Amino acid sequence: MIFEELRRIVVEIEMPELDRFIELRRKINDVMLQLLEECLLPTNKMVKNLVVVQDAYINTYHPDFMGGANSVFNMFDQEKQNEMNNQNPKTPGRLNVESMGDGPPSNQD
Repeated sequence: MIFEELRRIVVEIEMPELDRFIELRRKINDVMLQLLEECLLPTNKMVKNLVVVQDAYINTYHPDFMGGANSVFNMFDQEKQNEMNNQNPKTPGRLNVESMGDGPPSNQD
């Protein structure tokens, strides 16, 4: 559609200076139309590449994205917190080896 619109503009453009030179005007139009046709395929290819690039882009600021742009940072912060909790021997739910006595219970019958 854009190509057709540009062709229409080239044909309909008014240049009063060229009214006296009909052959020159026709030649300018031919050259411009030829230039548009030469640029059509590379332009189509570039537009398709831009669409592919945009399609591959992950919008981390979109509300449907898990947690937004800071979600990756939050994930790393949670991982760091988990590592710190695992290194602390006095965390709730973990056995503290120091408070268990001298060893396994002996069987003293």
